[in-house]
Amino acid sequence: MPLKLVAPINKEFTLNKTDEYYGVTGDPSKVTIRQATQGDNEKRTNLFAEVTRVIEGTKIKTSSRWSYEQLRRLEVYLTLVGCNITDDQDKPIFNFRSLQNGNQVLDMSESHFTEKWNSLPPLVAEEIHEKVLEVNISWDGTAGEVD
Repeated sequence: MPLKLVAPINKEFTLNKTDEYYGVTGDPSKVTIRQATQGDNEKRTNLFAEVTRVIEGTKIKTSSRWSYEQLRRLEVYLTLVGCNITDDQDKPIFNFRSLQNGNQVLDMSESHFTEKWNSLPPLVAEEIHEKVLEVNISWDGTAGEVD
């Protein structure tokens, strides 16, 4: 029997390091991460599309246009489908909407997401990204190989 495509896996995580560090009581901080699709992989690998090599005698210098922080942010943007973290006015920092099939998706432009992502403390951003890598094990947090 051939492969039957099903909806990508969603997994909910509690942000234990974040809650412990910030002394969160009551409901825990949570994120839900979706398994990446081929389309997500293509968007992710586009970061690595431009590599510049300069040959100076026997030395070869390589540079690229992306940073590790950009990669982390993009990976979260592509796969975050739920988060209960709020701002100082108790409003969710990330917006989501439900599809007809009941699945949730991020409902923000990439630039608006970046603005909100950049407001997070580094510890929180790091822990969210760790959860992305738990669901998307082929994204080991490093860049693609450069020939």
